[in-house]
Order: sequence, then C-alpha cells, then structure tokens
Amino acid sequence: MMRMIWFLLPAWVSCGESEELRPLPAPDYELFVGVAQGVLVERCGSSTCHGTNARGWDLYAPRQRRLAPIGTFSTQSLSDAEARANYDATLGFLEGSTPLETPLLQKALGGAGHAAGSVFEHRSDPECRALRSWLETSN
Repeated sequence: MMRMIWFLLPAWVSCGESEELRPLPAPDYELFVGVAQGVLVERCGSSTCHGTNARGWDLYAPRQRRLAPIGTFSTQSLSDAEARANYDATLGFLEGSTPLETPLLQKALGGAGHAAGSVFEHRSDPECRALRSWLETSN
C-alpha cells in the first residue's frame, strides 16, 4: 500500500491549481531601442493594424503615430518618451515561461488569436530571432 501512495503522490501534487502566467523579467531597454523596437514598428505594432481602440497596441513610429505635438507625423527619430512608451506597451505581451510562450511571439507566429495571421513565417526568421534574443536578455 505504501508503494502505491508514493507512486501516486507526484500525480496528485501536479493536479493542484495551475500556475498563473507571469511576465518574464523585463528585457534590456537599450536592446529594445536598438533592435526590437525597429522590428516591432516595421512588422508588428504599426498604426495601420493596431491604430484603433479595439486594438490597443499602437506603437509610436517615424512617419506614423507620434507623441507630441498631436497629429505630427514627423520623420525624426523617436523621442525618449516615445521609445519608453513603446517599451512599456510591449511589456504587456511578455507573459509566459519562455520567450516563445509569450503572447508577443505567439501572435507574431500566427497563434494566440492574431487576426492578421503570421507576421513571421517561421521561428528562424531573422527578425523573429532578433525579438527572441531580446526577450532572452530577461533571464
């Protein structure tokens, strides 16, 4: 009887409450500005896809949405405040145990309810790998 209890114990323990998804630790801000932000602005968070109230992840970008003055579609580089706002908005998509489990990469790879389908054809896409490398700076 005792052997059966020890055999069943791991299964019983694992049937508890499922762990709540938690955000990855915040990845490096400087790498976000230098690498990830460019990928996200060009491939993911543009105002053409996310510029409505129903799709609230609209990143600031040159020639698109700008922080101030309102309505300015400047070609100048992003301000520090715009880059910080982009970083903070992106942090909301980083729940998961690993970078590939985050909504950010799940959506970009065509999963997790991304209405536009795949942004990247495969995990080996150079820009997908760049985002994954940036996310791995949180470990």
